[in-house]
Amino acid sequence: MADPIVAVIAFDGISPFHLSVPCLVFGTDRTRLGLPRFDFRVCAMEEGPIHTDAGLTIAVPHG
Repeated sequence: MADPIVAVIAFDGISPFHLSVPCLVFGTDRTRLGLPRFDFRVCAMEEGPIHTDAGLTIAVPHG
């Protein structure tokens, strides 16, 4: 069976903190702890860079 897909939507002006939380929860392999594995993806309306409210630029691989 395929791993469940979890996608977070990134957008211009997003807080890096709010983007990082789902990355930490679903993007880290914790199967050795008996937890499920997820196919985690960061998505946006279009593939390419987005700009956070902290001035960071993030390359979003899934549009």
